[in-house]
Amino acid sequence: GQKKIEDVKGIVYREDKKIIVNEEMELLQNLDEIPSPYENLDIKVFDNWLLELTVVRNTCAHHARMWNRKFTISFKYPKQITNFLDSLVSTNQIFFALSVMLVLLKDNKLKDELASLFKKYPNVDKRKMGFTDNWQEFKIWKEQ
Repeated sequence: GQKKIEDVKGIVYREDKKIIVNEEMELLQNLDEIPSPYENLDIKVFDNWLLELTVVRNTCAHHARMWNRKFTISFKYPKQITNFLDSLVSTNQIFFALSVMLVLLKDNKLKDELASLFKKYPNVDKRKMGFTDNWQEFKIWKEQ
């Protein structure tokens, strides 16, 4: 079940007009003890992914094209994630970025929305975005 808010150590919250301060939580001495939700992804790879996703986000925010864009920085390939993608997949195009988002978000909606877009626009050349002909066969695009 869910924990009651009054049982969560280390937080402050408001109940009506009263401020409630819960019991302090013991600080972790070693942050490495916190389990990673990203399959022990190397911190340098994770840092690169966040940087590159910022570039993707800014490109989209400024209404620049994504269709045949090659980014100036490449995503790093995660050696810790088995069967991530084929090593021949371009690491500086939107397909790799979408694959990274799929890993980080762990969300099937991305797959469904992408499939819906490709169905709506069947004449789009997916290879110009870094997709391979068998992209849906990659483990991360089949699972979850």
